[in-house]
Amino acid sequence: MGRFETTAQTYAARREPYSPAFFTAAAKALNLQDREVLIDLGTGPGPLALGFAPYVGRVVGVDPEPAMAAEARRAAAAAKVGLVVIGGRAEDLGADIGHFDVVSIGRALH
Repeated sequence: MGRFETTAQTYAARREPYSPAFFTAAAKALNLQDREVLIDLGTGPGPLALGFAPYVGRVVGVDPEPAMAAEARRAAAAAKVGLVVIGGRAEDLGADIGHFDVVSIGRALH
C-alpha cells in the first residue's frame, strides 16, 4: 500500500487550494506564453498542474501513488484539461520523456 493510497480522495477534496492569483503572478514572472511544456513532480491530485494548464501549451503530472494519479486524471477530466499523468517516481523517469520548460513541485518534498 502506498503512503497516500487511502487518503487520495480526502487530499483532493480538502487540501487548501492554490490561489488563482498565484498562478497569474507565476505565469507573469516566468513569462509563460501558452507554448511551454510544464512537468509537475509529485502532482498528487494535480492542483499545480491544473492551475498552470491555461498558461502553458502542454502539462504533464508525475506521481508515484496510483490513487493520487487517478485523482489527478479525474480532476483533469472534470476541468476539461489535457493533463498527461505518469505513474512513477521522478527519479525513475527516463531521458526519453522529452524536454520541459518549467518544472513545478508543490507540497511534495516529504
